[in-house]
Amino acid sequence: MTDREFLQARLKTLQSLTGTSAVLKGSGVSGLQNKLHAAWELEQRLLARILAEPGDLAQTISAWQTRTQAFIAKNPGREGWSDAQGHAWNASQVLALLTDVQQRLDALKQPDEFEEEGE
Repeated sequence: MTDREFLQARLKTLQSLTGTSAVLKGSGVSGLQNKLHAAWELEQRLLARILAEPGDLAQTISAWQTRTQAFIAKNPGREGWSDAQGHAWNASQVLALLTDVQQRLDALKQPDEFEEEGE
């Protein structure tokens, strides 16, 4: 599985988690549900934006990290920004997600721990 295929599969999972049919039922779940839903939506938007960029995913992720760090440096009093569609982006959450995405991609490149040598 390529990095792009992995991120596309993750995006599809996130789309099912944030879809209208993926609503938790019961009392007392709204706070947790709202936090999870918001985090999944942010990751979904980020992955969609990363996958929309042509070329190397590692370079795209690095560019996002650089731009987000530059935003934080230029705007120390602001938590984030809004894009043209009106979606809020929290800079520290974006950086954490980018780190997580990179770690997941790096883990794909690691040999299987249970693989026998010589097979």
